[in-house]
Amino acid sequence: MKINGIKEIAEAAGCSCSTVSRVLNNRNGISEATRQKIISIAEKLDYANKRKKRIVAVFCFLDSDGYDAYSMHLLRQVVLALHNAGFYAEVLFNENIEIVGEHYICGAVSIQLSVEGIPELWGKKYKLPMVCVNDRDNLPEDIHSVVSDDRLAISNAVQWLFENGHRSIYLLTVKIQENNLTDETRLKAFQEKIKELGIEADCGVCFTRNRFRSTLPVDTYIRKIPKSCTAVINLIEDSAYNFGTRLKVLRPDIAFITYSYPWQQDVLSMGYPYIVQD
Repeated sequence: MKINGIKEIAEAAGCSCSTVSRVLNNRNGISEATRQKIISIAEKLDYANKRKKRIVAVFCFLDSDGYDAYSMHLLRQVVLALHNAGFYAEVLFNENIEIVGEHYICGAVSIQLSVEGIPELWGKKYKLPMVCVNDRDNLPEDIHSVVSDDRLAISNAVQWLFENGHRSIYLLTVKIQENNLTDETRLKAFQEKIKELGIEADCGVCFTRNRFRSTLPVDTYIRKIPKSCTAVINLIEDSAYNFGTRLKVLRPDIAFITYSYPWQQDVLSMGYPYIVQD
């Protein structure tokens, strides 16, 4: 029997699973006798409560300013994982938390939404479990988190460059926006590591200001990198390929480590060391 119970209902009613699905979703084209028979069996099998226990609300950010490819990648992976575990996923945007009812879900997943206050609001309104993906680790009690270890990634990148003789290392990133926890974590990790190694006087950060990262004028920012710089760590995944190719032309003397997304095969094949944001 499938977890959702439709197959069991179909066998008891002597009809197909598609017919059961049509009745349970209030669709037309089914005789009243068959409809009533299926509804009666579903009630006896406590179908509504069984189904409730398999629905997970998935919250993601609705950004009217642009398409966030990484968040969509996370969303796809979360929904696939839930499906493989036998759950239904109901995708909701950050502004829709008020419409969620405990009567039909068994828990929730929040994707990069701590800045919207979703975990705090959830903890006040609901007793159902919530897991936050790639948010932060200092969440309210009973709110669980799964995060990328950006601090370790940056620390390892700086350490690797240092061990290979680099003492003037620059970080290339977008200008930190308010409440951007990912960029803040990466920047802080970089600053802490260069201080630990005693090279902070010769290192620095180059900030870009472009909101849409994939359209950055990379030549402009590469020329801002001081001539004394021998290595760059790039945090802007969307522009990784452009930065890498232009850096080979404008500053072939610079070592380059970049963040990239799992699907950026052009970046992964460039020959530079990289940090995959997965």
